[in-house]
Amino acid sequence: MTENKKEIFTKADFLTPSKFSKKYNIPSKLVALAASVLYKKNTSAKTKSGNLTPVVVKNRSTHNSTSSQYQIHPAFHSIVLKEIETQKRLEAKKAKGAEK
Repeated sequence: MTENKKEIFTKADFLTPSKFSKKYNIPSKLVALAASVLYKKNTSAKTKSGNLTPVVVKNRSTHNSTSSQYQIHPAFHSIVLKEIETQKRLEAKKAKGAEK
């Protein structure tokens, strides 16, 4: 019989875009943009236990839009970092097109 190993993540383990940017030393604007894109795409990934889980969840307890709305799952930081690189490339293309 296989053993069902559950991964336990608490609310404190999830990072807001500002905490994520401090941890990885990335501009918070890029992290917020990547989190927004991943949330809107409804990107999900499998955890080690095999459960399909959203990469970015929305914090419904925020009171206004200036508060951090998104929470990044602790197991999927690599997916968010990959999306940040994609956003950097898109901004570079946009800037290059504006120069012409």
